[in-house]
Amino acid sequence: MSEEVFAKRRQITAQQSKPCTIPNYILSYQLNGFPFMEPCFATCMKREHSSYPFERPDVQGMAFLITESEFKRVLATEGGSGWNDGSCGGYRISTVEAVDYDDNKFTVVTLTNVPADFNTRINSWKNCPSQRYKNLVVNGAKKSGVDSKYIEFLEKQDIYDRSKNGCGQKLAIAIQILFFLPTILFMVFGNGLFLKCLKLDRSPWIIVRILYLYRKAINCILHPILFLCCGNGYNNSGYNNSDDDENENDDNSEIKKL
Repeated sequence: MSEEVFAKRRQITAQQSKPCTIPNYILSYQLNGFPFMEPCFATCMKREHSSYPFERPDVQGMAFLITESEFKRVLATEGGSGWNDGSCGGYRISTVEAVDYDDNKFTVVTLTNVPADFNTRINSWKNCPSQRYKNLVVNGAKKSGVDSKYIEFLEKQDIYDRSKNGCGQKLAIAIQILFFLPTILFMVFGNGLFLKCLKLDRSPWIIVRILYLYRKAINCILHPILFLCCGNGYNNSGYNNSDDDENENDDNSEIKKL
């Protein structure tokens, strides 16, 4: 929904656009990001697959009429770098039924996640986005004319508190930048090289796959150590990031039932 991302960064001009709702799908921040920096990213998932222990409204957003090549550009610059079969992380592609604000039904293609992703990419309903990422979502919704009540829901999302872990936070970020340098360089320079300079629809599978496996290794080896020493990098709780922690107090979170 963010014009800054959609139109300016990706240089896509939609032929038509309108706000809509996707029944039986919810907005989730369970897609793991980079702990301590960008802890999670937004994704859509079927309500029945959600692990949230409370009610969430049907997801709302913008439907854009764009060309197939423009959609490929969107996929190439999102998680998975255009490889959306699950082999390289990121999102899946789903064709779903949407309803606009005049109750007209139509078919859209969107990015989602499925239960098969839960062990490797979907971590916890307690994940908190950064302030920067939350602002992109909320401001994009406001500029797109999404329903005001849904915007209120977006604004209630709890953010990751970077001040919570003090010096440990800065140490964890510095260590992560060092270990994630190959991934960062690919995101900043490599992906653009393949898309713009070499005119490819997406980066080569083998490169994206290697970086995905490299990140998985960091998740398994480095992150548990950082979490023990510097606090949980995905949310504002302790090391335990399990959905089974029923004793945590979530009173101040957006997760209250609307």
